[in-house]
Order: sequence, then structure tokens, then C-alpha cells
Amino acid sequence: MMLVAAALLLHGVRSDRACGRRGPFAGGAAPYRAYCMGDREPPKLRENCLRPEVEPAQAAWLDAAESSGALLRDYWRRVYGGDVPSPPAAARATFFWDSVPNRTSFAAQWSCYQCPKYGYLAPGRLWAPVEEAKVAPAMLTDPELRAQCVSGKGCGGKRLWRDLERGYGEPRLRFPGFFVQRYDPARLDAVYVDGVPDGRWVEVLRVSRLETKRAATEVCSRGQVWFWRAAGSGVWLDVGKSLRRNATDGAHAESCADARRAGYDTIQLLRSFHGYSYEILDCRGADLPRSREVWTDACPPDHVPLRWGLPVPRHAPQLDGADASWGGPCACDARVAYANCGAAPPRPCDLDP
Repeated sequence: MMLVAAALLLHGVRSDRACGRRGPFAGGAAPYRAYCMGDREPPKLRENCLRPEVEPAQAAWLDAAESSGALLRDYWRRVYGGDVPSPPAAARATFFWDSVPNRTSFAAQWSCYQCPKYGYLAPGRLWAPVEEAKVAPAMLTDPELRAQCVSGKGCGGKRLWRDLERGYGEPRLRFPGFFVQRYDPARLDAVYVDGVPDGRWVEVLRVSRLETKRAATEVCSRGQVWFWRAAGSGVWLDVGKSLRRNATDGAHAESCADARRAGYDTIQLLRSFHGYSYEILDCRGADLPRSREVWTDACPPDHVPLRWGLPVPRHAPQLDGADASWGGPCACDARVAYANCGAAPPRPCDLDP
């Protein structure tokens, strides 16, 4: 899911529908393909990744969120659709929606896959993937090209990049929340070593994006649907029987077609790009008709099982003390540019503060 891009500051965001609110950002736009290209350290990567000016406000918000259960009580109720018996441990969450309390008190930062490779994305930083935001269908200005890309008839080449550059501007970037960098190579959490156990529900996130890749192991299709592991999202995926790979350099050998032939339901990439992200590929459709058809929507195909609430058995470190279960299947609203559960929590419009 990673594309060439820059690291900027995150403009707090909302979906294509009029729900959610925008958080603050600082700094200006950067050339579309600058600062995060190639195998060597690109020019200005360090300054675009580190962003020391936003660190104090990020740290203050995160410290308040992790030390005060009361601060996020109403927020967690909206995410999970009820009062969790034991308050979720914010210090174990890896994702927050942009509707968290005091969102205007800090700026999250845009980050690219090269940042952690060179040690420029420290634990505790609040970030979002600029690679994904820059290839959202809404970023295209040419309606004909957008229709072509969304239909899966071919997307890429100079025409695509020229159009994206023409319409690009940092205030136009969208993402529904922010990740907390929890990957610390000096103190590896068990999930980055062992992965999510088979048969568990795990919280995930995906957004609508144009597919510009062609490699069988990288493309997003009906039979190979990409997600981020996003503890705290309230949107759950069953990993089923799962193949686990480290993918430290972003590479893995098996496609979903390979995994499915071997009897797996999903592939977990535990440390993608040196801990930049933790990705999960749902492979259940790899042996279904039209499995190779490109998939750009945030909502996954119908054969991908998503749930809301507190399903069991689950893998959710921030909910370890919550001995409760409720919820049901998600009916994802395709009008929204990120995975959601439609009329069930976390409802897009209910994420408004």
C-alpha cells in the first residue's frame, strides 16, 4: 500500500461526506514526489520526518489521553457503541479518529515509509500516511481519468501523476484520523513478533485509494484486500487462519492467491517498512470469480467479514480488562472514504465531538 511521497503535517480530516472535523496543521505544501524516493536517503527527508515543532503538543495530548480515563470516556462510547466495563487503555491503542477531544490542540504529521527506515519516526509520534492520502480518488481533477482509475481499467503513468500534481495541495489531503507510533525496536511488543493469533477479531482501517501498483503481491483487488491493523478503530476483521511475515523492507513473497492455495485466510505483515505500519491482507476472495479486479473503495467486498462493537474472541491489547461482548456485522457506507460500519458504531457522523 506504500507509494512514493513526502512527509508533511496532517491537516485533521473528514470523509467525503459532511461528517467529522478538521484538526490543525502547520507548514506548507511540498512537491508531490519530493523527499521520499528511492533506496537512499532522499534530500530533506530528515527535516520533513522529524518535525520537532509539533512534538511538544503531540506529547502533551498523548500524555493526557493515556493518563486520564475520563478524557476519552465519551469518545470510546461512540467508537464501541456502549460503555466498556473497564476503560480502554489509550496507551495500547495505535489509532484514533480525528474526533478525539482536544484535537485542535495539536497537529499530527504526514509521514512516509522512509521515515522509520532512517530512525525518523520515534515512538509516540502521531502521524498519518501521506502515500495513501495523495492517491485518494478525490485528489484527481480529471473526471474521465478518475472514472478510469476507479473502474480498474488502468491507472498510472504520466497522465495520472500530472493530474495529481496539478490538483495537489496540502489542505486537500484527507485522512480520517491518526496513528500512534508504537513500534519500538528496542522494546518490541509481542504482536510485532508473533502477530495476531488465528481466529481472532482485530481492529482495522482502510481508505479509498487509487491502485497504481501492478505486482501480484502489492495490488489491492477483490481477492487481496489491504488493511492497516488499527487498535482503537472499532471496526473489526476476523484474521481466520493467518500467514505471518515480517516484511521489514516492505517486501513479502506470497500473494493472496499463494496464501489461499496453502489454506490461509489472511496475510499479516508485522513490521512493514521497519515498523512504519502493520498491514493485513484479506485473501478470502482470492479463489472467487473476478478476484483480480482492482478494488479502490474503502468498504471491502461483501465476502470480507467486518464487525462493530466488541466481538469475541478478539485481539485488542487496549481492551484486555474488558470482559464483555456485543455488536454485529458491519454494513459499510460506501459514500464514506474510509472503512466504517454505516448505521452501527463507529458511525461516521457520530464521530463528531
